[in-house]
Amino acid sequence: MFAGTVQQMRGPSAEPGPSSQSNLVAIAKVAALQPFNRPVTKATHKSCTCRKCGVGSCQGKKEVKYCLNMCQDCGLKNCKGRNSKKPQIPCREGWSD
Repeated sequence: MFAGTVQQMRGPSAEPGPSSQSNLVAIAKVAALQPFNRPVTKATHKSCTCRKCGVGSCQGKKEVKYCLNMCQDCGLKNCKGRNSKKPQIPCREGWSD
C-alpha cells in the first residue's frame, strides 16, 4: 500500500515521448523560418535635385525652365543643365548627340 503511493508521486517519466518530439520538430521549423520573419526595410532613394544647378530646394527640380540659378558646370544662366540620361557627364558633353 505504501509502495503504490510513492510510485504515483514520481510524476511523468523523463524519457522523451511523442509530445516532446513534436515540440522539437515545431521548434526546428520556427528556427528555420527566423530569417523570413524580419520586417521589410523600405529602400531609401536619393532626393530629386535640379539638373542645372544641383540644388534640392530649387524650383528647377521639376522643370529646368523654372531654375533661376547658374549652371553647376558651365556657369551660364541660359544653359539647359545636365542630361538626365547621363548625369555623370557635364552639360556641354551630355547634350552633344
